Amino acid sequence: MPEKVSVLFVIPAVGVDASIIEETRRGILAQTYPQSLIEVVQVQYMPSAPGGHAAALNAAREGVTGEFVVALEPGVLWGGHKIERQIEQLQAHPNQEGSVHQMTLRGDTGKARALDFAEIRAYGPRIGCFLKLPWGPGAAMLHKDVVGQLGAYRNVEEVLWEYAVRLVNRGHTLGLVEEDLAVWHVDTAVENARSLIPEQVRHPFLKTYLDRTAGPDLFRGNRLVSEPDGQLVLAALYQKNDDLAASHTICQEVGQTTAAPQASYWHGMVHRREPDFSNARGWFGRAEGLGALPDMYQEVARLLQRVLQMPEYGAARDAALAFLRHLQELGNWDSIYFLDLCERCLQEDSPEIRRLLEEVQEVEFNALFDWTYRQAVDAGQ
Repeated sequence: MPEKVSVLFVIPAVGVDASIIEETRRGILAQTYPQSLIEVVQVQYMPSAPGGHAAALNAAREGVTGEFVVALEPGVLWGGHKIERQIEQLQAHPNQEGSVHQMTLRGDTGKARALDFAEIRAYGPRIGCFLKLPWGPGAAMLHKDVVGQLGAYRNVEEVLWEYAVRLVNRGHTLGLVEEDLAVWHVDTAVENARSLIPEQVRHPFLKTYLDRTAGPDLFRGNRLVSEPDGQLVLAALYQKNDDLAASHTICQEVGQTTAAPQASYWHGMVHRREPDFSNARGWFGRAEGLGALPDMYQEVARLLQRVLQMPEYGAARDAALAFLRHLQELGNWDSIYFLDLCERCLQEDSPEIRRLLEEVQEVEFNALFDWTYRQAVDAGQ
């Protein structure tokens, strides 16, 4: 039986081209789902007004009459079957309290990337939502009752991301539609590369949730077999959020109870980014024999090989070639060589080199995070 869907369409009163708003409207009108069952609740807000975005979402949600609710923003173009596919899934799985789908993220340079569920699939919804924005605006369709239980949207810069984290942390069941059902056009990257040397916590709202999370709580649905590695996963999530102080505290505590090289490596990463290069060298020296090093070597080598084929990296390609040759001669990852590059970059301040090293830093982080997570849940078996 068809059910009504309420779309919360919140629009900045200034700063958005009318054609972008119209494109999003056309996506709603192009749905194969009956238009008589699509309720659009449109609210404008002033971007300069504190809390304007959240207030608009809350005003829109107050008047909904549909059984399902979707929060949409200008710049998102839905595929024609978007609503129909999500309704079909929710009707086929009555235990699911919401449905989310994949989408394509397209930046102002024309480059596109998938906004998918890779992290959620690999690490579960809670960790996946802490690692990055889990889905774009308009991708989540929730039962009206769930929206009521979650309460008001909060006045934070990443209002929809916070709502997603709240949804997952409260244990609501979501269906993942493994289809790309929308394109999200954005002026800048949603999640820019983390700085080599962060100045502050990246997302304060994430810190609030992480501060309330015990290590074992992250592994809902998995059997935690290594408490130290579970704590290191939490330390890694703090570091992903550029909260070096909180990450350092956990690394110290784990290091006092275990001599595991992964604890030393995470500790070294914290000090490298403070920056305290001398201290970092000491901790990296204690990480000899870390099982994740071959993974880090392989993934960074792949990145460097891609960089060599991309002219936009300019002079950084010379550094990439030298880095690649060094790693190939060594046959393994070299944390000290990378640390030296970071220290030199801080002194010389080359934007092209900095971009390269930030991307290497992400690959390093992802490889070590994945390895540490697998140690936590199955001890590498």
